[in-house]
Amino acid sequence: MFCFLFCILVFCGGVKGFVSSFNEEPESVDVIIGSETILKCAISNYSGLIQWTRDGFALGGTLAAWPRYQIIGDQSNGEYHLKITDIELSDDAMFECQATEIAKRSKSAKVTVLSEYQHFAHKTHSHYTVVCPVKRFET
Repeated sequence: MFCFLFCILVFCGGVKGFVSSFNEEPESVDVIIGSETILKCAISNYSGLIQWTRDGFALGGTLAAWPRYQIIGDQSNGEYHLKITDIELSDDAMFECQATEIAKRSKSAKVTVLSEYQHFAHKTHSHYTVVCPVKRFET
């Protein structure tokens, strides 16, 4: 009987309320160089290691090698949001939150880094006009 219940818990998703699942997942976002953003990640019923990936590369649990990246939120409530400060072009990537010990992944989110000009054009959907200064010569 124990083996049967164990198999149900492990292979069939377990008892409702005790299965780990993502409550919040990251969303794709457009950000301006120099600004900051927060990618959401919250998982219920999980106490193992959470890590973020960037373009498929694991950033590690402590983010020690990434000084502009920080895990924020109430980890006792399963919140592992990724805060990226001083956005750079190198942050233009796909990000994913992973619960490594149960092999669960959030949906992927694309961070698109824009310059101030691109942001303005993107928001207004305007046509580009090139204005060149003309130097007047007097004779």
